[in-house]
Amino acid sequence: MAKDPICGMYVEEKENAIKQELEGVSYYFCCKNCLNEFMAPEKEMERLKRFVIIGVLLSIPIVFFTYVPILATQSNHYVLFALSIPVQFWIGLRFYQGTADALKHKITNMDVLIALGTSTAWVYSTIVTFLPRLFPLEQVYFETSAIIIILIMIGRLLEQKTKTRASMAVRKLLDVQPRLARVYRNGQEIEIPVEQVQKDELL
Repeated sequence: MAKDPICGMYVEEKENAIKQELEGVSYYFCCKNCLNEFMAPEKEMERLKRFVIIGVLLSIPIVFFTYVPILATQSNHYVLFALSIPVQFWIGLRFYQGTADALKHKITNMDVLIALGTSTAWVYSTIVTFLPRLFPLEQVYFETSAIIIILIMIGRLLEQKTKTRASMAVRKLLDVQPRLARVYRNGQEIEIPVEQVQKDELL
């Protein structure tokens, strides 16, 4: 018999049972909701990995075209603008969502700083790209915005990995505990969950 790591209910280890294998350990669940809750950190880490990989792949050409301008200045700006949009507004969407939540509760957090800093660089660069006559300088900062977002996403991925490993270590320690006990009751040997063992019983 196995114990659901989320709700604590005992589950029979049958072939058709709801189970999930993680790092060589099989976990059994009483329902899909418990399984989804159990896998939420793992899914979040996969999502962060995907964002980091895509962000790095987009940031490399942004940095390249910034420091190796092989195109005419205006054309180069258009390419940088196009490449920066998914980094700023798709990968960086979580920072805008965090900012909206913070402002709703009239507080400031790290997301506000990131959204404000990267948006300022991106908006300024966009104005320089499409209305170059407004500013005396032609320098754009699309790469600055992209690099900040990607570095912070990498930091969050490492943080999530650390949390997941810590959770797995705790779960493995809990798995060491015996789940069932054999006790003598009324002259018979029976198997019961350890929580049901009573004082002075013979195990």
